[in-house]
Parts: sequence; structure tokens; C-alpha cells
Amino acid sequence: MKPLPFRDLLVTRVIIATCAYAAAALIEISFRAVQPVFYATPIEMGGLGLDAPAIGIILAVLGILNGVLQVLFFVRLHDWLGGRNLYLFSVFSCFPMLALFPLISFTAKAQGLSYFVYLLVALQLLAFVISYSAYGTHNDQSDRSEWLLSDTHTGVVFMYINASAPNRASIGATNGLAQTVVSVIRAVGPALANSAYSLSIEKQLLGGNMAYWLMAGMVCIAIGVGSALPKRLWCE
Repeated sequence: MKPLPFRDLLVTRVIIATCAYAAAALIEISFRAVQPVFYATPIEMGGLGLDAPAIGIILAVLGILNGVLQVLFFVRLHDWLGGRNLYLFSVFSCFPMLALFPLISFTAKAQGLSYFVYLLVALQLLAFVISYSAYGTHNDQSDRSEWLLSDTHTGVVFMYINASAPNRASIGATNGLAQTVVSVIRAVGPALANSAYSLSIEKQLLGGNMAYWLMAGMVCIAIGVGSALPKRLWCE
């Protein structure tokens, strides 16, 4: 069995899996780009006016919370919902995550940095952790071929990408194609999101919330792409 040439990788299922990965990556990188800028933006301009140490603590808490909850709950969620439904559930959780930006801003303007503001920030971090389940790990190989889950840190999108490979010898090339596309997305996403955030704050576009509407559009695209994923992996 030999790896297929590049043109033979561009089959429907490879394109769907790659687009699902790219869509989730675009949302994730855009949120991560805007999040610290939002925290640092003065309250009167629509942010929280936090200093660098406070922002660092919040981001550290997010990293710890994400790691712990993924380890504890991802496998259960995957076994309960299945791959496609978990992907869609994760993407849908981005809507409240994004809606909390203007709510946090409004509350901070009305109350300052109250306990309720930090509660809303905590809820947003939790929503992000749920959305990150699209990348979560799944190490159970009991009901899948060994080659499909050969990577011990395989998330929902990676499971679909591996399964979409036309043959076993083309798994590496299929992953390479997906990673190349996502690398471009990760280069463009932060610039797009931060530019939209700066412009919306400066020009007060859509009440200063244009960037969040833009990211909500990204979520809608991810839902559309995720709906095209099969309920079961292609090789199952």
C-alpha cells in the first residue's frame, strides 16, 4: 500500500474533515486573540481594564481548568454524544461564550469590577472549555482500528481527519494537508479578529460589538460544516 498523490487526497470526506478542523480552529484562535485585549481595554471603552498580572492569572486558570475538565469529562461526553454531536455541542457552546463579552462589558460599566463580573468571566471560561471539546483527547481504542487512533492525543476533529484518509498509507499526508490549512487559518484569524475588535471599539460599530458578531458568523459556518460530518467515523 502506497501513499496517494496529493490530488487523490482531495476527496469529499477529506475536505469535510479538514474544513471542520479549520472552522473550529478559526473560532478558537479568534477568541484567544480577542480575550486578553478585551480584558485590558478600559471599562469605559467596553473592556475590563485589568492589568497584566490579573490577565495572566485568568489565562492560567483557564489553562488549568481546560486540562482538568477535558481529562475528567471528554471521554464520557464522546461516548454519550458521539463524535459529530460532540463537535456540534462544542461549537454551539461558543454562542454563550461570545454573548458574554457584551454582557460582561455592560455589567462592568454599571457595577465596576464586582463579584458578579468575575462570575460572568468564570462562566465564559467554562463555555470556552466546553467548546474546546472539539480538540479533546480520547485514548480508548477498544472499538476502533489501531491505525485510526494511533495518536494518543486524538481529538474529535483529528479522529475524523484520520478516518477520512483514503488509505492507511495516506494518513500522514491527510494530516499534513489539514495542518497546512489550519496553519493558514491560525495566521489569519488573530489579525482578523483583533482588527475587527479595534475597529468596532473605535467606530462603535454595532454598539462596539462587531467583532463578536463576526465570530458568531464563524460559529455558524462551523455548525454548517459540522453538520456534514457523519455520525460514525468513515471507517467504522
